[in-house]
Amino acid sequence: MADRLLNVREAAAILGLKPATLYQWAYERRIVHVKLGGVLRFRLSAIEKLIAKSEVRPRRSADDRRDVPTEPPDDDRDSVVASKARS
Repeated sequence: MADRLLNVREAAAILGLKPATLYQWAYERRIVHVKLGGVLRFRLSAIEKLIAKSEVRPRRSADDRRDVPTEPPDDDRDSVVASKARS
């Protein structure tokens, strides 16, 4: 089955953007598009790829962050440096 071509309004609705944003992105060639006789179209698969490519994953879980040692506050660092200098 051929990939469905979406008009600007349909693609904008899927992406949650204004149609003007898609026109601008197409002009800047920031998004894959098809131009047929001056009419702008977007492949559904290209829109889905854009969404997948734009997904942001967390760096690490909250459990991992608890295991990372933290640096002492600035006040404690100064006292540690001062006590080492006296030694």
